[in-house]
Amino acid sequence: MIKIFATDMDHTFLDDNSQLPENVQDLIDEINASGSMFIAASGRTLTNLQYKYQDVKGDISFISDNGAILYHKEEIIYINSIKEADVVDTITKFRKMKDATIVVITPTMSYVDSVHDSHHDFLYEYYNQIKIVDDIMDYTKDVIKITTLSPTHSHENYLNHVENKLSDNVYGVEAGSVWIDVMNVGISKAVALQKIMDMYHINRDEVVAFGDYYNDLEMIKLAKYGYAVENAPDDIKKAAYGVIGTNNSGAVHLKIKEHLKKEYR
Repeated sequence: MIKIFATDMDHTFLDDNSQLPENVQDLIDEINASGSMFIAASGRTLTNLQYKYQDVKGDISFISDNGAILYHKEEIIYINSIKEADVVDTITKFRKMKDATIVVITPTMSYVDSVHDSHHDFLYEYYNQIKIVDDIMDYTKDVIKITTLSPTHSHENYLNHVENKLSDNVYGVEAGSVWIDVMNVGISKAVALQKIMDMYHINRDEVVAFGDYYNDLEMIKLAKYGYAVENAPDDIKKAAYGVIGTNNSGAVHLKIKEHLKKEYR
C-alpha cells in the first residue's frame, strides 16, 4: 500500500504560472480518504507553502526550505538552523555574485537588502513574508536557509562562488534555473521525508515521490516510485524510477490517481 505521496512544487506539481491543479481539492480528499499522506516538498518557505494551500482543506504536510523544516499535523516537528558564523561567511561570498539578490530565511520571515527591479516578480511569488532591510548582516540568527536569485547568471554563480567554496558545515544546490539554496550539510528533502517515514514505520516501497531538479534528486531516489517530470534535466530523468508528462499537463496529479486506482483494485 502506498502511504506517502510527496511532490516537489515548482515545475513539478505547479504549472509554469505557479498554479496548483484546478482539481487539487478532489485529489487531496481522495488521498486522505485512502489513508495516505500528501506532502508538498519544496524549496519554498513554510509560510509561502501555507499561503499557497490556504484554500485547500485536508491533511497536508510540508517539507519546506529544501528540508530545513518539517511541518506535520499542524505543527513544526523538525527545524534545522545554520550557525551564525556560516551565515556570515556565505553572505560574504554571495555578495561577489553577478546579478544576484540574496535572501536570508528564518522560519517566520525572509530578509533582503537589495532588490533588482527585474527580480521583483520572482521574489514576491516565492516569499510572501519578506522584509527589505538596510543590511542583511544584521539578520544572521535563527537562519534556516540562504538563497540567491539570479535570472541571468545562476549556474555561473554556482560554479564560481558555491561549488566547493562554502564552509564545510553547509552546502549549496541549484534549486531551479535561477535559484541557489544553501542549507546545513545533511539537510535535504529526502532527509526530512525519511524522518516522517521513520515516525510511521513506512518503508520506501510505500512511497511515491515526484521532482524536476537537483534539489529533488535524493527524494526521488529514496522513494521506490520516484518519478521525474518530462521537463526535468536528462540526468534527473535517468536517476528516476520513471518519467511522466510535464508539469503543465498535470502529470503528477494523473500519476497519483493511477497509483490510487491500483490500491483500490
